Amino acid sequence: MTTVRECVLLAFAFCRIGLYTCYRRIFYGPPPPPRPGFSAICIGITGAGKSKVLAVLCSEKDEIIPTQGFSIKDVPFENAILHVKEIGGSEMLRKYWKKYYRGVQGIIFVVDSSCDEDTLKIASEEFCKAIMDPDLAGLPLLVLLNSIDQSKARSIEEITDAFNINELCSERKWSIRNCYACDADSASFLALILAS
Repeated sequence: MTTVRECVLLAFAFCRIGLYTCYRRIFYGPPPPPRPGFSAICIGITGAGKSKVLAVLCSEKDEIIPTQGFSIKDVPFENAILHVKEIGGSEMLRKYWKKYYRGVQGIIFVVDSSCDEDTLKIASEEFCKAIMDPDLAGLPLLVLLNSIDQSKARSIEEITDAFNINELCSERKWSIRNCYACDADSASFLALILAS
């Protein structure tokens, strides 16, 4: 059974909470509205630099370990939060990419622009498979070219042609960008499209 003292203490606690809330609203204004969240998938074959790109976007400075399976990262932007599922790109894991497509609202495909011709061909084939999947139809796409500072790096035009992006992506919003250790402006394209 509650005593009078406990009732008074409880009433006093509620008063303190109410006064604090009023004080914050008067002097600091209402709390900011929550930023909308959007889901994206980050794919690319092994060695493309997906983990590095996402670590930089998330301002992580720890030593980067390649993804063995998948990881989820939240990339904050001024007006939205991008929830990114990064999936490992090994040959064994690529067959499972499809299981992660459902429910995403955007695609990030990372390419090592300085890779050899055989690796580029594999990346192009995997890109085509992913883009043609019905679960990803019409979703906005951001292609990030990594390792552009290497002497063998290919240009945006070369990758666009090698991946046949103009034809494959004629029915979706897309952008292909060089990724200078990936600044936030590169990925903000996807967040802006999703938020609009």
